[in-house]
Amino acid sequence: MRKTKFSTRIFSSRHKLYHVLFLCLVTTLSYSSLSAQCSMSCKSVNISIGSSEDPNDPRRTICDADISPNDLLTEECMDADSYIIIIKDHHGVALDSSSNLQFEANFMWQGAGSQTGEEVQIEIQAIAMDGSILNTCWNFVLIEDKRPPSIDCSPATTTITSIKCCEAGNLPMALMREAVDECSEFDLVIVTQDDRPANCSDDEILLTRIIDVRAFAVDKFGNQSNPCNFRVEVERLFPELTMDMNNAPVRDSTNSLLDSTLLVCPDTFSFQNGNAFDCTDLADKNLIELATAEGIILVPGPFPVSEGGAGLPFLVKDTDSGMGVVRDTTLLYPMDSRSGESVSLLTNCNVGVIYTDLFLGRTGCITKVMRSFSIREWHCSGERTVLCNQVIEIADTTAPVVLDSFPDFEVSTNGYDCLGTFTLPETRFEDGCGIISHVDVIYPTGVLKNFQTATANQKRISVPEGEHDVIYRGFDLCHNFTDDTIRVSVWDNTPPVAICDNNLVISISNSGSAEVHASSFDDGSYDDCKLKSVLVRKMNPDGCDCEEHPPVLDHFTSLGIFKGHYYYLSTDSVIYDKAINLSIAHGGYLSFVDGNGNFNVKTKAGRDSIRLEADWLDMRVEAFKGSPAPDYWMSVDGIIDVNGQKPDSLTGTRKYYIIEIEDPCGFSSKVNFCCNDLANDETMVVVRAVDKWGNFNECMISATLQDKTVPVLECPPSLQVACEFEGVDINNLSAVFGEIVQGGPIDALTPGFTLTGSGTTAANFIAIYPGRVGESKTVPDSIKGILKFSDGYVLGNCTGRFDIVELIDDDRDQCGRGPLLREFFIDTDLNGVLDRGEASCKQLLDFIATDTFNLKTINQDRLRDTVLNILVAADTIFCLDDRNNTENQFPSSAFGEPTFPGEDQCDLIGIQYEDQVFESRFDMLCDASTTRPTDYCYKVIRTFTVINWCNLNQRNPGVFEDRVELDPQVIYVIDSIAPTILQPDSTKHKFCSFDPNCGLGTVMLEYTGMGNSVCSNNTDLKWVFCIEPDENSIVDNPQDLGALSGTVEGPVLTLVGNYPVGKHTLNLALYDECGNVDHRIDTIVVENCKAPTAYCINGLAVDLMDNGMVELWASDFTLPVDAACPGFTVELSFEKDSFEPNKTFDCDDFNDSPVFVDIYFTALDSDGNRNSHGAEGAIRQSFCTTSLSVQDNGNNCPAQNGNGAAISGFVSRADNASISDVEVNLEGGNIDAAMTDGEGYYAFPNMPLGGQYIIAPAKADSPIEGVTTLDIVLIQKHILGSRLLDSPYKMIAADINADKKVSALDILSLRKLILGVDKTFQNNTVWNFVDKEYQFFDADRPLSENYGDKYAINELNNSMDIHFVGVKTGDINFSAAMSGMRTTETRSSQTLALHVDHLELPEANLVRIPVMSAQDQQVSGYQFTMEYDQTALKLVSVLEQSIDMSMNNFGIHSDAGKVTVSWNNGDDYSLVPDEPLFTLEFERISADAFSDDLITISSSITAAEAYSDDQVMEVVLLDKEFQSIEQLAVLHQNTPNPFSAITQIGFDMPQAGNATLTVHSLTGQVLRAISGSYAKGYNELTISKQELDYSGVLYYTLVTNGQSMTKQMIIIE
Repeated sequence: MRKTKFSTRIFSSRHKLYHVLFLCLVTTLSYSSLSAQCSMSCKSVNISIGSSEDPNDPRRTICDADISPNDLLTEECMDADSYIIIIKDHHGVALDSSSNLQFEANFMWQGAGSQTGEEVQIEIQAIAMDGSILNTCWNFVLIEDKRPPSIDCSPATTTITSIKCCEAGNLPMALMREAVDECSEFDLVIVTQDDRPANCSDDEILLTRIIDVRAFAVDKFGNQSNPCNFRVEVERLFPELTMDMNNAPVRDSTNSLLDSTLLVCPDTFSFQNGNAFDCTDLADKNLIELATAEGIILVPGPFPVSEGGAGLPFLVKDTDSGMGVVRDTTLLYPMDSRSGESVSLLTNCNVGVIYTDLFLGRTGCITKVMRSFSIREWHCSGERTVLCNQVIEIADTTAPVVLDSFPDFEVSTNGYDCLGTFTLPETRFEDGCGIISHVDVIYPTGVLKNFQTATANQKRISVPEGEHDVIYRGFDLCHNFTDDTIRVSVWDNTPPVAICDNNLVISISNSGSAEVHASSFDDGSYDDCKLKSVLVRKMNPDGCDCEEHPPVLDHFTSLGIFKGHYYYLSTDSVIYDKAINLSIAHGGYLSFVDGNGNFNVKTKAGRDSIRLEADWLDMRVEAFKGSPAPDYWMSVDGIIDVNGQKPDSLTGTRKYYIIEIEDPCGFSSKVNFCCNDLANDETMVVVRAVDKWGNFNECMISATLQDKTVPVLECPPSLQVACEFEGVDINNLSAVFGEIVQGGPIDALTPGFTLTGSGTTAANFIAIYPGRVGESKTVPDSIKGILKFSDGYVLGNCTGRFDIVELIDDDRDQCGRGPLLREFFIDTDLNGVLDRGEASCKQLLDFIATDTFNLKTINQDRLRDTVLNILVAADTIFCLDDRNNTENQFPSSAFGEPTFPGEDQCDLIGIQYEDQVFESRFDMLCDASTTRPTDYCYKVIRTFTVINWCNLNQRNPGVFEDRVELDPQVIYVIDSIAPTILQPDSTKHKFCSFDPNCGLGTVMLEYTGMGNSVCSNNTDLKWVFCIEPDENSIVDNPQDLGALSGTVEGPVLTLVGNYPVGKHTLNLALYDECGNVDHRIDTIVVENCKAPTAYCINGLAVDLMDNGMVELWASDFTLPVDAACPGFTVELSFEKDSFEPNKTFDCDDFNDSPVFVDIYFTALDSDGNRNSHGAEGAIRQSFCTTSLSVQDNGNNCPAQNGNGAAISGFVSRADNASISDVEVNLEGGNIDAAMTDGEGYYAFPNMPLGGQYIIAPAKADSPIEGVTTLDIVLIQKHILGSRLLDSPYKMIAADINADKKVSALDILSLRKLILGVDKTFQNNTVWNFVDKEYQFFDADRPLSENYGDKYAINELNNSMDIHFVGVKTGDINFSAAMSGMRTTETRSSQTLALHVDHLELPEANLVRIPVMSAQDQQVSGYQFTMEYDQTALKLVSVLEQSIDMSMNNFGIHSDAGKVTVSWNNGDDYSLVPDEPLFTLEFERISADAFSDDLITISSSITAAEAYSDDQVMEVVLLDKEFQSIEQLAVLHQNTPNPFSAITQIGFDMPQAGNATLTVHSLTGQVLRAISGSYAKGYNELTISKQELDYSGVLYYTLVTNGQSMTKQMIIIE
């Protein structure tokens, strides 16, 4: 049945009604000692509270309850003298108790009011006369409040009451004082409300509004008072009017509503008054930014002082209440404040407050601001204004603080003038009140002013050796300053620069040695603070006796040798630390003792006596310095290795010091060289430069030692040799042709050479050589046996100090003929090079020819024709892969080359050949009807040419006497192995057309081929295809038709194109390079797969007939539906496969009501076939699910489930879109809430008849869901009257702040949500619900009606269907996601293209980036998120430019590096290209050059979209590669979306080219990738769920021409 309308409605949801189901639990405690006459049992009862006068305060009323043992016990305990009642809460904590109660006596429990609605535990103890406990029992008792609140009114009259206008914003709360409930909290529920502005009559001149209200009070337990009628007179803000003698107001200009005597202005904050704001304490204030000529300053805002502001003006009114004077105070908040008070003043009091801040400048260290409040009231007498001025001073009396103090540091001298030169380190100051004015640096040699602006050169200072204080003094703008002192220690820690002379040559004297001073090796070593010594030592002292030449130290006196150690006394005195460093620098250490003054023997093993050495040193020092010996430093506690240790102090006691040296080969002022040093090619010498601090540096040089004695050299004799001679070893010529030996002349002929080897005879060897007396001799032909020619010799006097070097110059040609020159020289300097003055000699070996080769003896037997059959020789390697490189394919080593008998080492035979390749020619046809004219695939004709390079014609250079061209050789290659077409395996391929007019469908086929011959190259395969269209196919636009024939090279053939519906024949041939072919014929079937659009009517109801049954047709559940193609029809059925058009419903369906019904829509072609192309095609079918309420109004079905009745219904949007996940509460049912399913349906189980229930839907959702700037556009058009909202539900959605009006305040609130400034609605819920059966009295003014968001059932008599309409706050165009799926908006093909520029402001380290339109564009609004790189930019401000924008259009998210933008206009607005819409001003953080990719547009906070004619457009940011929007591709949203079977993805190409579409999951997994070449304009691809094998949210990306676009789609089951 349909639900019954009731007059009672509940409009407040603040307090829910509770239906309490009592659980009775009876527990009896027994004791073994109790008598049988005192058995006890406690009852479970409900106790209602009452009220009485508070005995302690007669003015108060308390809530209490009367409790007696008789009320709680089932029977009286006969032996009990009295009873005790103990009351506990549900935790067992005692609340109250009685004593000595008789069975009928009452216990007045005064604390009952605090436990109203709760169960308490009451324990009863039976007490005997002796005071013992006879028995005890307890039970739970529910404390109830059944008394309704009371309102003092008469139902037939109207009660007149007055409220202040600032209270009118919360009318129920203001009227609460008219109702009374002593024991429970209650609400005042307004049933009807009608208000009007007050007129200007004398009776109403003191009022702003008159409100007529009918209301009742209801407590939290649902107890309701009688309704009352109120007339509420809303008073103006504290009017002070002059009255005449008739008590009527006098109307004159002095009658100001806002009497200045009632107005209290905020206090002045001044330095003189001692209450000025300290700029260092502003961090905890509620500050605002004030733009001045000097920049942005921060000032405490117009907020109460308790909230960190500078205070507000307020009105006061003292009223005598009869019990004393009561002061009312009203704070006057400015209108741009977020407080509800400012809205209430403006809305209900017609009073607005604005303020302005005027920067008065700075006087000394005080910043002054004049704040002026303007308080205005609009009323009958016009506008009245009162001004209130306030002076705010911010003082600066605090000195700066040091943020980063640089630690004390040490610095060495600079290396050129013995000064410590360093760059002053950075030390940061901070002033809590502003900026640092300047920093001065005070140092020993000067003062540096304005350190911050000083150049790098000015910051580099020099100070002398010593310890110095460097003072940084930071000043603020008020001359407050702070010092930061840094201690700088300067000493010489810079080693000297050691420079060696690299060209030193040393000659050994006749004595066999040479002594060289260290200065001879020094080439200008220097130190900025003066050199002490230049020392020298050999790196390798081996070979010379160092003990014969111990170290010599300039500036030191040698004390002699003691126990193998060498001691030296300084000639000057130094501090202790210098003594240590100088001792180490000179190659030793400071002679040392232990802590008791004793010499340390641990490192001086072998000493006979400690005192012996000490006495010896004292004696030696006295010998040179006189007696007694002066003090001298000695190392303490064995400190030796302290190289580089800085002095603890730059001043101190100075003494002589003794250096102890253990190594006699160590550093010295002189170095000795001996003859043994000549054994090395070079002698490395280390030169050490030591400064006066003991710092040292070293360099190394190579000293050249020479022996000037000139030796005598004689070479072996020159010879003439036959080139056929086989005994020449170029790496060992000395074995045959002689060598240089030590000593005098030797015999000319010496045995040692054996003439052997194949083919070697005496006739092949000719030798001419000088005799001992000078005559020439020829070796006879009969010589055989052992032979060696004469050696040379060398004579010299420095034994072993030179080398004999042999140089070989082999000028023999490739034929083994020509000279071979041997040159010997004495290398006295061992450098391997013949230098001037070094003795040398030469031996010439001249090789000549005695015989030549005859080319007529060439053997051509191996040059024969060859036939290669690839089919027979499948493993052959002779394949022609490169026609220009036949040598690699057919090497002559395998196919034959000429041979040369009789060739020897005096001949050089050259072979070359030329190949000519001839290929077989053939035609390629798609039916493979090809005839190859030859049996071979190709042939190679090879011609050899032979040359003897050694027989060059001497009279005609370049002409060879021996040159022969041989007969051609032919190589045939036969390949008859055909390639194979591998994929696809099926010969019949089906594709779908989803065109509603049975137009073209997209065909995508990919074939793979493979060459089967070992010589086949897959890249050389060629495809030929022909498509023969179905003869019945119809093509309206032939230019859209895909290719019907073509040729493609490579192993893969991809066919992509649009073809008509029908069966088409594909002829396909695959050729290899030899004309072998594979052929196949396939069928391409293009079907029209467009299923009918399924549309069901939801929520039908039917009444069963008298027989308890009713028959319905599938057509009863839907509207007429057109088929996908002309001439087709749609068949409706209840089943998917049986196609039954009708169905019978009976009492079983009534008991299960509502039932869900699937309606199937099947397309029939013109012949009535369900399958496209007969049985071969697929059924084109869709379905939808609807619900049916089966009713039995005639009671024809037997009763089910006792006497209960079901409560169910649907929740949908105004456009009938189902709303899922709505929580529907059944108040009074004591059951869990029901949640709506995907169809928006909810249902409760059968509930008891006669019960009272309230149905209350609610839904939790994201506030921003479905909310965009387009909704603001629609609200603004409604406000301006250019296009009114056409639905009362849209007006409810537009009332963002829930003030029962659609105004500019709603736009302001909604924009803050879009920009991410607000995260939720301030005064409204995300969803509101309206009874679907509610009829608006005035659909143009629905907000003035109390339509309610609940439904009350006063008495449930039968099953009821109760439906609700859900209204998403702010979603005017119904774009919010429904049933878990996002609504797909219809998007325009146009795009709003923006671009940016940048303007550098280097003097302020700023960059301004204007955002501009890239084209002429009509828009009514736009929104997006602009992101910037926080590592390079820091946002300073947003500057409004050409269009009407303010800071209300921007959301600043500096922590995330984002700015959100939302702007709209009442009508479409023309954007002008390159005219700034707004400008972002940034501080440069990175010094890198600015690039466009630092700024991007995204949807991370606010979605990027624009609007024109209510159509949604994309928003893109063009970079420099795209000069106009015409260069951009456009990716469209897939349709349908969501989808369960297939979907189409469309895109526009700016020009023909390649593109790749990739479908990937949320984790980035690529599920499908399609690449191809696409035409200019619109293109479309079809994707099926089957090929993706995925469910849920996916992304698809189109990449083309450097552009990438991504959208989201959803696959459902």
